[in-house]
Amino acid sequence: MGKPNSKKVIAERREKILSLLAKGYSQMDICKELDLTRQTISKNMKWINESTQKGLFGLAKETLSTMFFNCIDGINQVQRECWRIYRNEDNNPEINQWHKMKALSLLRKCNESKFNMYTNGPAFMELHRLENEVKKMEDDLLDKDGKLIRKVTDNELDDLDKP
Repeated sequence: MGKPNSKKVIAERREKILSLLAKGYSQMDICKELDLTRQTISKNMKWINESTQKGLFGLAKETLSTMFFNCIDGINQVQRECWRIYRNEDNNPEINQWHKMKALSLLRKCNESKFNMYTNGPAFMELHRLENEVKKMEDDLLDKDGKLIRKVTDNELDDLDKP
């Protein structure tokens, strides 16, 4: 995977921790799942919490694609469990028609949620990309105090109209 403390490895580890937290894992469960020490998990949790305090929206933007994937994965897990119940794969005598109908109802809701995510998700990702472009333009034109460094030229404005 690379050096244990490389930025990429640490970022991937934090994404895995977030994913496991979203699935309801405790810190001890995460330690076991990722084969990490409690100290390492605590250090990463501290970073995650500090990042969250800086702005949940900012964290969501940074990890939007990961969160999107985690939500889809979670819905897929619910769907697998619903089908397991519907088919009564454990041959549980307590599962009756009511349970099967509830499982089908939840499957329908899961499909609606996934459809909404697939149709809206790309739009949010495009919005995030455009926000980054605007931020880059602001960084190019404004100093750290928000004062204009340089004006946009007529040629640059003309270029904005080109495809």
